[in-house]
Amino acid sequence: MNISDVISYLISPSLQEKLLPIRIIFIFFAVVFLGGTIWFFFYTTWFKKIFWQDFMEILRYKPYWIKKTAGKWHKITERLKKGQENEYKLAFIEADEMLDNSLEKMGYQGASLGQRLEPIKAETISNIEDVWKAHKIKNNIVHDPNYKLTLDQAEKALNIYEKALHELGMF
Repeated sequence: MNISDVISYLISPSLQEKLLPIRIIFIFFAVVFLGGTIWFFFYTTWFKKIFWQDFMEILRYKPYWIKKTAGKWHKITERLKKGQENEYKLAFIEADEMLDNSLEKMGYQGASLGQRLEPIKAETISNIEDVWKAHKIKNNIVHDPNYKLTLDQAEKALNIYEKALHELGMF
C-alpha cells in the first residue's frame, strides 16, 4: 500500500459519506464552544479584570477605578446639601472609608485606615496631620452617637479628604 492509495481512500466519496455524521457533531460542538467563549468574554468579569482594565489604564494614564471614585465623591458631597446632621456624619464616614479603600487598593497594609496611615509621610500626602485629625473625628462620630457635627466641620473634613485623595491620584 502506497501513499497515493491512502490519499485516494481518504478522499473517496464512500468514506466521506460515512464521516458526515461525525463532521456534523464536531461542527455543532465547535459552534457551541465558540458561542460559550464569546459569552464568557462579554458576560463575566474575568475579561474585564484581565484585559479591559489594563487597556483603559494605559489609555487614560490613571487607575481604572478612578471614574467610580469621582462618582462616589459626588454622592458624598451631595449629602452636605441635605442640611441634616445625620447626613453630614454619613458623608464624613463615607469619605473616611473612601480614603481607606483607596489606600488599600494602592497596596498599603493594615486592617484599618489608622494602620494604613502610619507609614505615610508628608511627601505622599501633604496634609497627613489633618487627615489624622479628621480620622479621629470620624472615630468619635462612630463611637459616640451624641457627637455633634456642624456643616462647617463636615465641609472642612471633606476638603481634607478630597485633598488627600487628589494627592494620591484618585481624581
